[in-house]
Amino acid sequence: MNNFSRSTNRHQTRNFNTVGNRQYARSSSSSSSSSSSSSSSSSSSSSSNNTSQRASVNLDAENLKRPYILSVNTSATQLTGTVTAQGKVIKQLNSDRTQFNLSPYLSMGKNTIEISAHYSPSSSAIEIEFSGLDTKVVQQTRGSGVMTYTLTIMAL
Repeated sequence: MNNFSRSTNRHQTRNFNTVGNRQYARSSSSSSSSSSSSSSSSSSSSSSNNTSQRASVNLDAENLKRPYILSVNTSATQLTGTVTAQGKVIKQLNSDRTQFNLSPYLSMGKNTIEISAHYSPSSSAIEIEFSGLDTKVVQQTRGSGVMTYTLTIMAL
């Protein structure tokens, strides 16, 4: 197992691991930021009213027909939001657990997936997971009531 360098700003730490050919990234934030260099990377930043996170993943374009699952889970009692692919709304968020296959919305080249959500109580946690063949990216946040997450998927 290789641990890649990690950097943190303020409260919590980030861990990024790669095992064999499999890609793994795990991070969480609470008024913090981080970055890493590997085949998947993540960063996050926040202000007093909004938490913004980013992650990027490289996929083999030959595997785009296989399922890649996007999950949004929260401990919040209320969550509303949207998931967009290339700027087009593909899923509404309105429950504490949403899971769907993102593969039909992915194509060769750069794919930008954005999740925007409001949740309450604001102290609740939100976890976003993108997983599929040899790939798993998990990010967590809590504490602001508003979240923006951008996942950039490069299919080459």
